[in-house]
Formats: sequence, structure tokens, C-alpha cells
Amino acid sequence: MTTARNLSAEVETTTRFKSYLVHPLVDEWRQAKLWNRARKMLDLYVADDEVLIDPKQKDVARRFYTQCGLQNLALMNGNSVYVRIPKNGNNNIRCNLASFPGEQEDLRCLRQTDGLKLISSGVKVWTFLREPISRFVSGYTEVEFRNRDDPKVQKRFQHRLGTKERFREYVVSMLEGRRVRAIYHTYSQSWIGTAFPVVNAGKIENMEEDWSALQVWLGLRAPQPFNKNCSTHPTSSDPLATSAAARQALEEDPALLNALCALLLPDFLNFHYQLPAACLDGQDFTHLWTHETAY
Repeated sequence: MTTARNLSAEVETTTRFKSYLVHPLVDEWRQAKLWNRARKMLDLYVADDEVLIDPKQKDVARRFYTQCGLQNLALMNGNSVYVRIPKNGNNNIRCNLASFPGEQEDLRCLRQTDGLKLISSGVKVWTFLREPISRFVSGYTEVEFRNRDDPKVQKRFQHRLGTKERFREYVVSMLEGRRVRAIYHTYSQSWIGTAFPVVNAGKIENMEEDWSALQVWLGLRAPQPFNKNCSTHPTSSDPLATSAAARQALEEDPALLNALCALLLPDFLNFHYQLPAACLDGQDFTHLWTHETAY
């Protein structure tokens, strides 16, 4: 019988393009554990460490860990599926894919059973990942950019756009269960496991080398270098100074950084990213959440 685990081992031995066995965080108890840990870091009230009593918080936590942010993109006449993860270089990747053979076709978000069937049938599933904290910051900028002219959204926040106080307020607002348009850009990358239990992936921090490895893995005869200037995104230049403000907030506020580390711990574990040193300083994340006990 083909399983996610032996598929992962099989792919790992046949390609240098790294294979990940992805554990989606679908268990409400574990969602609550991380959500409440983040709330405690920011001195927000927690009635029970293991339960999210507020229905709004429970709903946003579920979405945060399991919601498919973007449609998947099928390539090369159905032989390959690029799984689009928000804020992981999608615009540039899609632009570079113009040189790939085959037609591009949008697919709906898939369930894990459908994803496993695709993998078992020989379809190559791949994506690109990003360091969790920097991705959250980029996602935050996207959210603010898309809502910059919406007076209803702006009235929800007390602090001025482009300030470190505003970034902290956004994180608190999310932890309180409040949603705004495009909030999914700051959701966890680990939702990919709800559709594809095994996925091959590169990392945008190593884009040029991993892009070449991807093409070799896909069997392309004439690999092309990645053109980082192929497409530009309107938020890449940080037009509202929101990314700079967020980074400053995280540098100056260890509690805020630790809150994000707790929220995004599945991404660090699933995709083999190192937790920031400040998140390990005085915080026993090993006992909070280990790969063996978490899933």
C-alpha cells in the first residue's frame, strides 16, 4: 500500500530536490495549545491552555493552520503540479514558468485524499517555501497594502499604518479572532499538508540553485536560470514601510517574536527551518511542541 511516509522515502532517494513529509495542524487541541501560548506571550487572557473557548478565535486558528490560500497550478500537461503558497515568490515563479513546456491550468484546492492519489499516479508535486518569520512579515505588508484604502478596516486599528505599534496590534487582533481582507497571506504554510502529504520543495532563500534542481527533477532538457526580475510585486518595495516597521517591532519586542514562533512552529518543524535564537532564549519550545508528539 502506498502511504505518505514511504512515498517521502522514495522521493528522497531519487532526487536532490528536497522532499518533505508535511503534517497539517488539523487537531483543535494542538491548534489551541499554540494559539494560547502566543496569547500568553502578549499578555492576552487565556482561560484554558488546551481549549479555544471564543468561537472567533477557534475559527481563525483553524483557518490559520488549514486554509488553502491560493489555487494550485497544474503544469506540463498534467504531469506536474505547482502548489502556490502565498508570499513565496508566486508572481516571479509564474513568470519564469512561461519557459516550461505544457499548458498552465488552475485547479481547485484539493483534499489530502485527492493529493495522495495524484502523487501515487506519478504526478510530480512541488512548491517553494520561505522562512516563517520573514514570510509572516511579508504577508502582513500584503494585508495592509490591500486594505490601505478601506476606511472600515482602518477604523479597526488605533495605531498609524507603517508603525511598529500597528504591527503588534495586527498580531493581537488576529489572536483575538478578528479577520480582515486578505488575512490568509499571514496564515501558516503547513496548510499544504491538508492537500499533499508529501511535497518536493525548494526554498526562496536558495532560489537560483533550487530552481535549477527543480528543472533537473522535472526532466527538462534545457534548464533555464531563474530570472528574479521576471516579474515585480507592488509590495516588494515596502511602499507603506510596513515591513520595516514589523521587523523593528520584532527586534525590540522579544515577546512578540516568541508569539510568532509559537504560532508558526509547525512551519519551522515541517520545513526544517531553524528557530530564531531569541525564541529559544528562556522558552522551552521542545516541551511545548516536538515533531514526535505534535502530530
